[in-house]
Amino acid sequence: MACELLAAAMVGAPVQDGPANSTAIVNSMFSVLVDPETLGTADDYARQLDAVTRWVLSENETGGGVKLPGDPERTARADRRANGIEIDAVTIAQITEVATKLGLEGPLF
Repeated sequence: MACELLAAAMVGAPVQDGPANSTAIVNSMFSVLVDPETLGTADDYARQLDAVTRWVLSENETGGGVKLPGDPERTARADRRANGIEIDAVTIAQITEVATKLGLEGPLF
């Protein structure tokens, strides 16, 4: 509810105040930007950020599955670099067809 009110109502955009009556995506945004450097708290903020991050991730030591933002993407990127990107047969056929039309020769994959 807070997100709806801040991201939409606060900036004069429509809000979801009942059942959806269309499939349209309504997306608004309200941002609060804080610069710890300007506040003079950058060093303390960095130290506390590190402490909280280490504490949250310590859950993984007991079998937890905690991930930080970006972790799944970094894992997927590493896997794709090591093992390549799987492309289904239909997509390969489409790429090959376009390459042939453009006169490209040789193994594409």
